[in-house]
Amino acid sequence: MWKSTSVKRKAGQLVIMGLFLLISFICGWAQNRQPLLGTQRTGVDVTRDTTLDIALPSGFVLSGKVLVDDPISIIGSAVLARSDDHIFAGRVNLEFSLTGPTATYRLVLPAGTYRLYFQRLVLDLDDPGEGEGALLRVISDLSQRVAITSDRTLNITPPQPPEPISLSGRVTSSGRFPEKGFLSFYSADGTVFATAPFDPTYRARLLPGSYTVVAQIINPDEREAGGIFVRLGQISVSTSDTHDFTLPEAVELSGRVTRAMGQPAVPSLVLAVAIADLANLPSDEHPFCTDIGAFSSPPGTYAVTSIPEESATGAYRLLLVPGTYLLNAHVNLDPKDRTNPTLIFPFLERSITADATQDFTMPSLPLFVVLSGRITDERGQPVAQAGISAVTDALAGTPNAAFTAWTETDAQGRYQLRLLSGTAHRIIACPPSSSPTSLLGARARRRSPF
Repeated sequence: MWKSTSVKRKAGQLVIMGLFLLISFICGWAQNRQPLLGTQRTGVDVTRDTTLDIALPSGFVLSGKVLVDDPISIIGSAVLARSDDHIFAGRVNLEFSLTGPTATYRLVLPAGTYRLYFQRLVLDLDDPGEGEGALLRVISDLSQRVAITSDRTLNITPPQPPEPISLSGRVTSSGRFPEKGFLSFYSADGTVFATAPFDPTYRARLLPGSYTVVAQIINPDEREAGGIFVRLGQISVSTSDTHDFTLPEAVELSGRVTRAMGQPAVPSLVLAVAIADLANLPSDEHPFCTDIGAFSSPPGTYAVTSIPEESATGAYRLLLVPGTYLLNAHVNLDPKDRTNPTLIFPFLERSITADATQDFTMPSLPLFVVLSGRITDERGQPVAQAGISAVTDALAGTPNAAFTAWTETDAQGRYQLRLLSGTAHRIIACPPSSSPTSLLGARARRRSPF
């Protein structure tokens, strides 16, 4: 840590540290639950009211202490276990006693052999001036392999935190893109991720190496959540240095998202993903469930904008780098339904090299049907607050569209999902401390992050 220079900065540090402590406590409580793994069912036809009971498989617990001099310094970190293409993550938590805090971790794993890694979050909270808000996340190989055939205790000693170098400079725009947002740096080997705000100057903390740089641009015209992500290229850094970036020219894509009779289809969002970056997207096969943001989103060029429920027109506006994109709209079919039933349509490839318009009109939809059942453990005991999601791109009579919905089980392990009639649903069930994840429309395999 760098020496504090103001009471305000110290107060901010205490607030952030307090939030991490609260998160650590909550996650520690969640991880004391039954060791269960996620599971899935594929090819499930739901063309009428259907009952589907699911038993979550049991896993083995790998746990232990994280041996460091200052446990507070590794709040926000995680222990990772990798076997082939499967990656599991468990947060580092704090346990408090009269002698002080102890850092611990806990992973729930299927039987197998794993290589262990340590993901450290390096926060530069005391850095005066332009570095405020910068983040550095580093994955270190612990050079340990562990065979899991039963519950196991293993204390780990992570490496010392790396000494970062500084990269600073200015981000300028050659066109419409605003000069405000965040720069993200992805190392070539996937072990380092850093981010820093720019407005228009920036200061990032990095480790020596090669990086792909992506700008997340904040558009002041956006009232709702949205973002523009632009791949700026690759750089190599070896010592503290300066490097300026230039945002490219932009073109505008605009239009409306409406229902068949012309009414606005809201709330909704419009997503544009550069075709060249589709291969970099994570697979929709693994992992089934996640309870930690172990890895950052993949570097690439894409943009998303939301249309609020109160919109009277369903109009949207996106700034894009000229190129070829996969376009679609995501419409929440019933904002009052907590399962968030979402229609995604169409999967449209379009070259956009100048200002253009693209309207999205909802197709005719099949009827809603109900998928219900119970989620239990392998002994038949109900699992409360388990997550379950359903997704299909084979809707009845509605080609080139997909649908997804998600919910949690009640105290008796029961769930109910209203789904659009369709075949080949993928049903994902997750333990209470995790959330089902799926990436609609992605057909690429996940690349190893390290």
